[in-house]
Amino acid sequence: MVYVAASRAAGRVEAGAAPPPSCPTPGVYDEFGHLLVADTLRHFRLANPPHPMRRFFETFFVLQEPTYSSIYPIGQGLALMFGWTIFGVPWAGVVICTAAFCSLCYWMLRAGPRRCGRWPEGCWPCSNSAP
Repeated sequence: MVYVAASRAAGRVEAGAAPPPSCPTPGVYDEFGHLLVADTLRHFRLANPPHPMRRFFETFFVLQEPTYSSIYPIGQGLALMFGWTIFGVPWAGVVICTAAFCSLCYWMLRAGPRRCGRWPEGCWPCSNSAP
C-alpha cells in the first residue's frame, strides 16, 4: 500500500517536471485556444483581464477585448483543466475523456441483449452486414 502511494507521488512529481514523451504538444492555433481556456479555468476564472499591451499580443482564436479569453466554449477546456490539475499535464484530460467514451460505448452495447435476451432483429452490430 505504501509502495502504491509512493509511486503515485513520484509520478505526479515527474509529470509536473516534464511532460512524458508520448504527450503531444500543441501545434496549431486552436489547440492553444483550448489550453488558454483550461488555464483560465484552472485559476478559477471565466476570463482573464486584458493585457495593457494587448495590441501586440493578437493571435487567432483569442479575444483581446473586452477580456483576454479564448473564443471556444469551456467544454474541451474543462476536460483539459481536470487532467492538468490532477495529473499535471493537459493531455491526461484527453485520455480520461477517451477512456470514458470507450467505457460508455461498451456499456451501451452490453445493455442491448439484457432487455429481451437477444439483440433486436434490425440491429446491425449483431448482423453480418452493415446497414
